[in-house]
This record gives sequence, C-alpha cells and structure tokens, in this order.
Amino acid sequence: MTTQSPSKEQLIADIAHAEEKAATLCGPCADDHARLAYWLRALLAAYEQEPDYIRYSCGCCGYESLSPISVCPKCNFDNIEEVPLYTHPAPSILKLPPKLANNREDAHELNAGVDVWNKCIDTIIELNDRHDIKVSVPSPPTGLHPDTQKLVADFSAVLAEKLYKAQLKYGYSANWKNDDWHADCLAHFHQHIGKGDPRDVAAYCAFIWFHGWSTELPAPSIPAVPEEIPDSVYQVIYQECGGFIDCGANAQIIWNACRAAMLNGGKS
Repeated sequence: MTTQSPSKEQLIADIAHAEEKAATLCGPCADDHARLAYWLRALLAAYEQEPDYIRYSCGCCGYESLSPISVCPKCNFDNIEEVPLYTHPAPSILKLPPKLANNREDAHELNAGVDVWNKCIDTIIELNDRHDIKVSVPSPPTGLHPDTQKLVADFSAVLAEKLYKAQLKYGYSANWKNDDWHADCLAHFHQHIGKGDPRDVAAYCAFIWFHGWSTELPAPSIPAVPEEIPDSVYQVIYQECGGFIDCGANAQIIWNACRAAMLNGGKS
C-alpha cells in the first residue's frame, strides 16, 4: 500500500464520504466510519492549521506582546522571537488506533472504508516519522523541573475548565480583546483578588498579559486646587469671619494659606 500523502481536497472528500456512511449505516460499521471521519479531520487540521496569534518575546528583558514589535519598547533590544500560538492546537504527534481488517469477499461493502482507514493510518505514520506536524503549543524550557511542568499543566487545565464553565453559563464574550477594556479589567482583577479564587485571578492575568498591560492600579488623581478663591469658599469664610473680612483681598489671603496647606499634604 502506498504511503503517499493525500491532498487536502482528497481528505475533504474522504471525510464527507465517511460521515455519510456513519449516518446511514448501523452498528459497528457506522462506528468505524465515524472513527475514520474523526481521524481524517485530525489529519486535515494538521495540514491546514495556521496560528491564531503570534507572541513576540524580547530575548533580552523577556518583554512579551501579542502585537507586532520589531524593537522591545522596554530595553530597545531588536532580537525579537516570534512564537506561534493556537486556540485549538492540532495534535503534535497523532496517537494511532489499530489498522482494520475485513473479509474482502464476505464483507466487501467494507472494503472501501477499510482501505481509506488504513491509508489514513499509513499517512499519519509517515508524517509523524518526518516530523511534518509541528508542535502547536510552546514547549516548556529545557531543564524545567518535572514537578514545575506538572504544576503548570495542571493549573492550565483547571483554568481552561473554569473559563469553559463560564462560557457555558454566560456565553462567549470577546470583550477581553478590546483595547478600551483596561480600566474595567484592572477593577475586576483586583476585585477577584479579594474574592480568593486563584483561577479567576489567573484568568484576568491572562487578559492583562494579552494586552501587555500592568497589574498595577493607576495612581489616584490629585484634585486641582484653584489659585483663585472659589465663590463657595469665599461665602464660608465670610460667614465664619465676616466681622474681620472687609474685602475679597483678605479672603484670598486666607484661601492662599489653606491652599498651601492642601498642596503640602497638611505638613507644615
């Protein structure tokens, strides 16, 4: 049997044929064609998948961004690594089910399905051997302790499960991709820190990382203190010290002293 890789068009046609047989046949025959369609789709995904995002990483300071950069905005280093990221990665190495066999004469109606199934297996073996199917997600750094690798993998799994349950409950929202979501994102992030679920905190960390934002809250704005005495303040001063204030100039002197104290934070 030849191991020549089928074309994308042939795969699509074979998938349609297998799915049609899975829908019209019964019992084990239907199950076999359903499995065949599944593996053909896995092979097709490996053929045609393109990355959903590109992560740009600085080789000097470690700055990361999902927006294209040629020079690091933090350290001006120009050695930027591009790492493809996938939302639904195709398997890096496809684990194979066993080949099928049938009686070519007594079960001739299965011949075509069995042949396509076995051809699919041979093709995947060839691709695996040639490493034509590229790794879809970044691999951990060389030398990372196995315990740490397991920790990262386990936490990634529970985080994905948490996000999936939220998607089932509330529906999918792409608001986290919006650039004008910064203030609300930070507010929710710090709110969830107080609630105590690290999965929620990690989810908002991921959103913040996606945009390249910081987790720090912006410094509180200092209200402006006008140089000229406000009319409302003048009225208060006049009512409290009316007997000693006979003109606006004296009220302004009092206001200047109050303003200096406010700008100085109450320090003498």
